[in-house]
Amino acid sequence: MFFNDPAPNRRNSATITAFLDTIGKPKDPNSNYKTAKARRVWAGVGGTEIAGLLGNLLFPEEARDVNASRLSAYVREQLSAGELTDWTVAVLSGDGETIACTDGNSPP
Repeated sequence: MFFNDPAPNRRNSATITAFLDTIGKPKDPNSNYKTAKARRVWAGVGGTEIAGLLGNLLFPEEARDVNASRLSAYVREQLSAGELTDWTVAVLSGDGETIACTDGNSPP
């Protein structure tokens, strides 16, 4: 989900990058997953960390049913019930279409 304004996109990108830096090194990308170039996979990420990430992301106002506080609260509520405790996080890459960002730059 992207904004038309590049500033919130950059903030979300920085938030996700900081999150990935805190969860450690990814596991071997070829173990137990379909192969994909430049994919990174982290297993066993705590639900508390996921709730924190979701709570720090910006969502467009049009996404009334999907927003940071609702997603974060849902994960935290499930954690208190012993659910959603361990997550697998994947950053996928591919050879697909290059999409220009609203600031005129292509994604890295």
